[in-house]
Amino acid sequence: MNFNIQIEGIDELKKRLNPKFITRAMAATLNDMGGAVKTEMAQQIRATYNITSERIKKGINLKQKANNSQLTAIVSFGEKVPGLQHYKMNIKSAKKTKKGYSPPIISVAIKKQGGRKILRQSFLIPSRTSKEGIPNIFAVGEYRGGRFIRMKGRKPIARLLGPSIKGMFTATGGQKKADQIIHDRAEKAFNRNLQRYLYQEGLKV
Repeated sequence: MNFNIQIEGIDELKKRLNPKFITRAMAATLNDMGGAVKTEMAQQIRATYNITSERIKKGINLKQKANNSQLTAIVSFGEKVPGLQHYKMNIKSAKKTKKGYSPPIISVAIKKQGGRKILRQSFLIPSRTSKEGIPNIFAVGEYRGGRFIRMKGRKPIARLLGPSIKGMFTATGGQKKADQIIHDRAEKAFNRNLQRYLYQEGLKV
């Protein structure tokens, strides 16, 4: 997602000021808008989905920052789809019965409005890559003797995934929200950045 902003009266400013100040202020504003969109969209997605804020922010990145030679900021979405362990999860422990064991039951509420999804024949294992210590949810075919085992001929164990960050962004009206943020805030941010750079040089508009 590329950001382009329009500033009213910028042509007149270019006649009165050194163009380098306009360029620096524009680059800073583009980066400010990229950061604002990332923060606001994380909040908007969280209002609909039960996913953690940390995982959303990890999946929305300011891939390219604007600079004086390239006035383009790009916000991108991570390709790695969040696993279901990042959503609101309930676990009913396994129980020993007269016939053996009843397997643990994991259920996940992906959206805040709606029911829970029961993940049958699923289990948790510690994640080797998770810095937060969050386990991954994996699917498996059989539960015997109080533990999950992998059976020959079964499908390989696979991590269970939720919707992608980009999918949630689209489903919650992300593009419209991003356009609104830029429309409402870009000009004020530009003026603030311009004043800051001019002040550093002892100048005024």
